[in-house]
Parts: sequence; structure tokens; C-alpha cells
Amino acid sequence: MDTRQVIFGVILILALTGTGLYSAYRQARFLREDRDKSPTGPFFRFQALRRLFCSLLMVMLAVQLGVALAYLETPAQSIVEKRDFADSHGLEFHLNDQEESFASLYGLFWLGFLIMLFVLLAVLAYDLFRLRWLRLNTMREHNLVRRQLLEQTRRAREESRREDKENEDRKD
Repeated sequence: MDTRQVIFGVILILALTGTGLYSAYRQARFLREDRDKSPTGPFFRFQALRRLFCSLLMVMLAVQLGVALAYLETPAQSIVEKRDFADSHGLEFHLNDQEESFASLYGLFWLGFLIMLFVLLAVLAYDLFRLRWLRLNTMREHNLVRRQLLEQTRRAREESRREDKENEDRKD
């Protein structure tokens, strides 16, 4: 295994683990301290739960990468080197039973990794969608209140003008 590959893998594992644990800490702290009784309170609680779930998925992905780096990469590289040797010398390459079972395990391992990554990305996309939905609804509510205030102001001005006109008519 190449040293650069190991260094990059370790950096990726540390970054995923650090980000996942820090995010989990922040979301758990929010859930512990949250006493918000506003209409948006449940939204932010469920958002924190979604993000906590994503944090745990990130840590699980980091663990999977660590397992792959420590235990799966060397046997997989050995199979690749045997295949490359056979291809370069014009030989036919076949896996023995042990290599075939390892190849199946290796494929299933990475399939599980990709499924977890997809779930992580899907939950993050849903979180982004829900945040956008909340923002649009909040903007609609603010615009409605703004229109109501403007309408009240317009009515008050009309009323004031009408009273001023009535007062001028009385003076004449």
C-alpha cells in the first residue's frame, strides 16, 4: 500500500470523525438546552435530530474507511497485482475460492459504504429542503403582516384626510 494513500486515508478518517463528533456534540447540546415554545421549536428539534443522525452516519463512514484501510486494502491490492501480472504476460487470470469470497466481501463492504453515504446525502438534502421551506413560510408570514400594517396605515391616512376635509368643510 502506498504511503500517500495511507496518509490521505488517515486524514480523511480524522476529518470525518472530528466533524461527525463535533456536530453530534453541538446537536446533542441543542436538544438538551432547547426550551423553545415558539411555533418553530419543533422544526428545530427535528432538525437537530436529523443532524445528529447524520453525524453518527459520518462517524460510521469513518469507521468503515478505517476498517477498509487496515484490513481490506492489502488483500485487494494483492489480487489487483496478480491480475495485472497476468494481463501483462498474456495469461488468463482466475480467482481461487478464497480470493473469490474475499472479492464478494469486498464488494458488499463498499456497497454498504455507498448505501450509507447515499442515506447521509439524502437526509442532508431533506434537511436543506425543510430549511428552505421554513424560510419561505416565514417570509410569507412576514409579508402578510407587512401588507396588513401597510393597509392599516393607508386606512388611517384616509381616515385622517377625511377628518381633515370634514374639519375644513365645517370651518367654511
